[in-house]
Amino acid sequence: MPAVSSQGAVGSKRKAQRFLTAGELRKRNKPLDRHTNILDNMVDKLEKYANHLEDVVEERTNQLTAEKARADKLLSSMLPRCIADQLMAGKSVAPQSYEMVTIFFSDIVGFTSMCSVSSAMEVVTFLNDLYSLFDDIIKMYDVYKVETIGDAYMVASGLPISNGFTHALEICTMALHFLSAIKVFRIHHMPTERLAIRVGIHSGPVVAGVVGTTMPRYCLFGDTVNMASRMESNSLPLMIHISQCTADILFQVGSFEMEERGEIEMKGKGCHKTYWLLSKKDFDPPLFAHGSPPAEGFKLHTEKPCVTRSTEKRVHKILNKAHMTDVETPTVHI
Repeated sequence: MPAVSSQGAVGSKRKAQRFLTAGELRKRNKPLDRHTNILDNMVDKLEKYANHLEDVVEERTNQLTAEKARADKLLSSMLPRCIADQLMAGKSVAPQSYEMVTIFFSDIVGFTSMCSVSSAMEVVTFLNDLYSLFDDIIKMYDVYKVETIGDAYMVASGLPISNGFTHALEICTMALHFLSAIKVFRIHHMPTERLAIRVGIHSGPVVAGVVGTTMPRYCLFGDTVNMASRMESNSLPLMIHISQCTADILFQVGSFEMEERGEIEMKGKGCHKTYWLLSKKDFDPPLFAHGSPPAEGFKLHTEKPCVTRSTEKRVHKILNKAHMTDVETPTVHI
């Protein structure tokens, strides 16, 4: 046998090794590539799912935030903000006494006679238009709308956060703004008739607290509430009737024009000296766009051009009775 050099043997072995190594690598890479592709696909799907899940969570979080904001806004429209925050935090709200606040009451002159010649839908639409106007106005003042009962509208200032003696100024300025807006307010189903309200204002101490758990209400209690109601029921159309207590605060300010009405007998309250609030110096309230026909075309809403002569007389009788009853019978507010 011919002799094989050691160098030739090593070279043949290396060639065999290189051939075998390349073959093995080609064979081994096939399952490895498949395994790598499967992992890559799984990672891609997990990334897509995670991104989609993040989008869904973000969308649901935004929806939850929006719903919570709407719920908070609704609750805040029913209760003072600070009171609503305490209730939402699970805290109980204890009744609180206030040494001096000012309370406003108003009602619509001849509302009963208006209802007798209007449909229920027309009455609801009218009250919604009027109270929406009032709600827009009170946003400009440091006051709190306590409630509406039928045609009565009740507002207070100086609670739940005390504001010194500015409560009387805020309420009286707001009342003048109401009268200014009423003069150009239009009743949609009675566009030729003029609306009139009576206003009563009184200042004094009250106790305020949340009453009830189902539809809780922030209620005011005390003789000041009753006195403010009497001031309203003894007022006149398109006039602001204020008590001596409120007038004393306005006298200190000096920017309000008042006229002494004299001693007025009030049912259950005896005789009290009262005043008419006429105007405020340099006060030019903005008007809201709730419809305003020309003043010349107005008729008092006791006149019914759309009904027969007999119905018109009956309405006048009802109105006269309503005026007499309003003076003698106090408004009950719960």
